[in-house]
Amino acid sequence: MFSFDKNISKKVSVEFEPQFGTEIIRWADEPYQARNVGIGGEINLKPSNEFKINVDVNFSRSTDFDTKEEIYSDLISRIRLEYQATSALNFRFVTQYHDYEKKIDVQPLISYQPDPFSIYYIGTSRSYEKLGKNWDESFGQIYLKVQKLFSI
Repeated sequence: MFSFDKNISKKVSVEFEPQFGTEIIRWADEPYQARNVGIGGEINLKPSNEFKINVDVNFSRSTDFDTKEEIYSDLISRIRLEYQATSALNFRFVTQYHDYEKKIDVQPLISYQPDPFSIYYIGTSRSYEKLGKNWDESFGQIYLKVQKLFSI
């Protein structure tokens, strides 16, 4: 295997990686091995010191060794935006599309670290599935995390 990573400038980098091998198909009544071929690519942009953009696309296809029949073919694309508003306040937004499952995941997160010993997170995770022509929410949660280091 090989991969290609290139920093075009301080603000732009690209990655490319083909993948070849076998995988275990576990959802069958009796698990079996299949041939897998995939390709992945990533672009990282840094328009400013505070703002980062990451775009990631991965394609994977598995076929039966004997019959050469396609078991599945999948495309997963992901976008991650991150903004460091201050040294303590960070905003992150991640969205991912999963073609095989016809599903979109959305995950915004805010983190606040006022000092090296404390950090606070608030965010949500939402999943939407395509049912016919509509996108319906299939999963959703809101979370809050407080982390504090105490010295005894």
